[in-house]
Amino acid sequence: MKPRRICSLILLIAMILSTLVSCGIAAPMMRADLDPSDYPSEAQAKDVAITQNLGDIRVMSFNLQNTVSSDATLKENRYLAVSGQIQDYAPTLLGLQEDGAHWNTYLSGELTGYGRINDTLVTSEYCSIYYDTSILGEPIASGAMYLTYNGQAKDGSATAYSITWEDIPQSIKDELNMTEANFAKGKTGAIKYTKDGAEVTEAVTVMSQRSMSYGIFELNGQKFLYVNTHLTHRSQGNDYAKRYESFLELRQLARMAEWDILHANVGKLLEEHGEMPVIITGDLNEVPGSPSYNHYATYYNDASKLAKIRKGPDGSWNAAWDSDTNGEFSTSALKDNQANSTLDYCFISPDDFTVEQFQVAANRRQITNSKDETGYVAVSDHLAIITDLSFGKENAPMTLEKP
Repeated sequence: MKPRRICSLILLIAMILSTLVSCGIAAPMMRADLDPSDYPSEAQAKDVAITQNLGDIRVMSFNLQNTVSSDATLKENRYLAVSGQIQDYAPTLLGLQEDGAHWNTYLSGELTGYGRINDTLVTSEYCSIYYDTSILGEPIASGAMYLTYNGQAKDGSATAYSITWEDIPQSIKDELNMTEANFAKGKTGAIKYTKDGAEVTEAVTVMSQRSMSYGIFELNGQKFLYVNTHLTHRSQGNDYAKRYESFLELRQLARMAEWDILHANVGKLLEEHGEMPVIITGDLNEVPGSPSYNHYATYYNDASKLAKIRKGPDGSWNAAWDSDTNGEFSTSALKDNQANSTLDYCFISPDDFTVEQFQVAANRRQITNSKDETGYVAVSDHLAIITDLSFGKENAPMTLEKP
């Protein structure tokens, strides 16, 4: 048979198989190097298809988990996994959370062609932004702002928390044995709880400083504001949090206040630079439908709920996160219990964008390290989210595609 006819026959067979798969008649073929027993369901698949940007802007939000292994090889493996996943998706804008100094030193050398908006206001909670200079050029304005009460503490410093002593209901103060002096230090007071069968008394950290980074860009004549943040942690896995519901209520009050301050900061930027579309990404530490989430949605729209196409796992955080003695991810925990909660979001200003596609990336990635060892590496305890946006709202009905 002539080569041209062979190619035509192969193409015809591929088209038939593709049609059968899409109709559910045939199962999709798996890569030969994947062991099906590793992943019992599609939501846990190591391979989430990397797609092309379908919009004007591709925005990626990624909590890197600041901690890395003390073992040099394991540390290198995770560096490779994170940088490789970012490069695969090739975002126009990348918002990071928990990207400590070591991460930015490494990524600045790997993400060639990207500029960086540096947020070092809260050293343990960087929220840096990387932007593709070949598409966006340089920002019109950029910076970072504290998510603090009225932007400053009572003494004028920029180290206050998002809520004040007066904001906290008395019932919460009573249950958590809070004093104003301890609260000023970010502590609740002497909380008692049981740990390993023994009663423990501890001054628990309840408040933490948070910040937001931002950049104003122009693309094809359209200016827009991009904001990236990381709100106060839920700490639901801790013993004291399970025992004291008021602790969770207090953290929730803090997140709602931080969001209000973020929204006020956005207002200040728009007042200074003019009205424009707004994109906000970050680890917001709340699940859909919670009081805090509903509060977020009073100002902006959740892009994942407006997407024409949605791909990947349903959640963005692995509650089975654990570490071994080297501080590395527990791959057995990741295998058995992945992406069972959503904490990471892309919010957009109403009526300004069409959400072409929303994706959640895989939580493990195959890498080959400097020792030529190949294997699957846990990327982070969070799964990256990727949103493809086009300027202008499309009024036609949207069809959700969930592979």
